Parts: sequence; C-alpha cells; structure tokens
Amino acid sequence: MSKPHRRDREYVKRLDVARVGEAGTLLALVAVKFSVPDLNTAAHVSEAKGFRTEVASTARALVSGSGAQGEEMNFVVNHHPDELSADAFAGLILPGGEASVETLLADPDARKLIAAFLTANKPICAMGAGVALLAALSEKSGFEGDAALAMAGDIFTGAGETAREDAVNAFVGAAAAARPQAA
Repeated sequence: MSKPHRRDREYVKRLDVARVGEAGTLLALVAVKFSVPDLNTAAHVSEAKGFRTEVASTARALVSGSGAQGEEMNFVVNHHPDELSADAFAGLILPGGEASVETLLADPDARKLIAAFLTANKPICAMGAGVALLAALSEKSGFEGDAALAMAGDIFTGAGETAREDAVNAFVGAAAAARPQAA
C-alpha cells in the first residue's frame, strides 16, 4: 500500500550538488564572531545558482561565527586574505558581526583584499555591520542600511525585513551576469 500524497506540503527546489561551482566561486571574508545567518543566506542563494562559496579569514584553519540565537558555529577556512587575488573570484561576501568587522578593518591584508575587489569592479555584498566596513573602504560616504551591494563603482543600500535577501539576490545576479559566457 502506498503512502497518501500530501498536497498542502510546500516543495523546495533541491540543490544539485554536482553543479555547485559550475558558475564560479564566490569568496566570503570573515573573522571571529561573524554573522552565520548572513553567510548562510548568501551561500544558499549562490549555491542554488551554481556558485561555490569559499571562506577567507584572518583566523587560520577554523573560524567561529555567531548563529541567530548567539550559538557558536565553526567553519573551515579555505584561505587567508594575503593569499588571494580578486581575479580568482566572481564576487565578495561581507557578512555582518561587529567583532568580525572590527577585526577585518584592523587587518591590512583584509583591507587590501576588499580594496582589490572594489578596484576590479567585482560585485560585493555586505550585510549588517559589513555595510560599515564597505563604507570605510570604498572611499564613498553617507550610506548605511541593513545590506549593501557594490558593483561597477556604485554602492546600493537597502533597509528593512528583506534587505539582506534582496541584496544577496542582486549580488548573485550581478556575479552571474559578469562571468564570461562559453562560446
């Protein structure tokens, strides 16, 4: 006997892990106590569009972030900021977290890497306190919000309930549009 169908159940499109990375690689730059929900939001959307997300941090091997309820979560660090070039990535993700942003702002290699993404006009998605980091390093002033997208020399900010999701979706779209198309 078969099980009855549940028609009221919401179906979520499954992620094809075999295709993750086909669109390119995005870099998340974080330090201790970064916002895990911000990183998870960006990674979920980018992986659904075929991007792989790698983590760069001032920490070595593992970096801990803070979850929605303040719980600590550890992530593997793929790179240190001094090892990287903006050319190797389709875009940069700057999750929030006050302590993380303070650490990144104080680290010359992290500042240099963010500046390289800005100079290369690669899309950058900043969320929460990451918006202040982007403001400090972009040579632009007077912007604030819950999320920001930097691309092609301009910075767009948003505030409100959907600002982070909107910025991530626009960021992933910009990264996809900027990648070279196969001939």
